[in-house]
Amino acid sequence: MAHNSAVSSGGNHRARPFALVAGSTPPPETPEIEPESVTIGARGRALDWSILMARAQAGEPDAYRRLLEEITPYVRSLAAKCHRDSSDLEDSVQDVLLTVHAIRHTYDPTRPFGPWLVAITHRRITDRLRRHGRSTARETPLTDAHETFA
Repeated sequence: MAHNSAVSSGGNHRARPFALVAGSTPPPETPEIEPESVTIGARGRALDWSILMARAQAGEPDAYRRLLEEITPYVRSLAAKCHRDSSDLEDSVQDVLLTVHAIRHTYDPTRPFGPWLVAITHRRITDRLRRHGRSTARETPLTDAHETFA
């Protein structure tokens, strides 16, 4: 099996950029495509989100608003897999959005946005489930036997 020098096992190495070889013909000119218009499935959406987050970090409020509007249904779908109660679901979504807002400066635009968002989402959902589990372990539901008035 041939080993490609650009791909290494076990490392976080990136492939070397392509270069034109002397004597070859340059590729035909392609029209400039606006990054927002490039959306091909989930991969395109993640690329779009990465671009929007980079623009938001640069101070573009419209890009940040659009990013939050686009990630909210995705975050909601991830939270729906873990919560039965709709109020817990919405609380988790809000936790995630607030966390994204608070730590948006930590996002590295050279890295994919999707895994960063999913990691935050899973951590916030796990935190909420743990809090919920601790509070229900300490609480006792009131029944008619607890009634003190006749």
